[in-house]
Amino acid sequence: MIFKVDKNFKTILNPEAVKLVPELAALSQEELIFVILVEDYCDSPFRKKPYDERRSLAIKRVFGDNPINLETNKIKVARDLYRSLVFDIRRETLDVFKKKVDLYHKETLAMGIEFKRLKELDQAIQYLEERILSIETNLAADDITNVKLKGDRQLSYIEIWQKRQQEYRKFKQTT
Repeated sequence: MIFKVDKNFKTILNPEAVKLVPELAALSQEELIFVILVEDYCDSPFRKKPYDERRSLAIKRVFGDNPINLETNKIKVARDLYRSLVFDIRRETLDVFKKKVDLYHKETLAMGIEFKRLKELDQAIQYLEERILSIETNLAADDITNVKLKGDRQLSYIEIWQKRQQEYRKFKQTT
């Protein structure tokens, strides 16, 4: 686990995570909570929401109506590096698929939509929803902490995070 919350509801980072991503230690408590709520699709209370909704909910929860610049280099870098610790291409795919389903649903509400287009959208929505369910089922069944290695050894958190960081770097190179 990258973070835990103490009895006073203060977020405490795992020291091993800070070793991999020291930029997280430079964040204020509010900035850190914001980053976790937006980027952590494993342990954040908003994990099942699409990315844009996680961001919106996080802003509201952490900063309320107080305007704050969340586009600073410090926060952008911290978000990107935190995301590398939790990266899973399947979860990224879920966000994309859910966003497409929402767009297709909105398009079906258009008054002058032709039946042929409506049918195409309906089929696309059905396909994407089936894929979403399949990916979510796969994720629920796949507990990466139970990966067995030679000699019945399991991956440590730091090994898991390093693996995810490598996958994230490869992903970013191809996009």
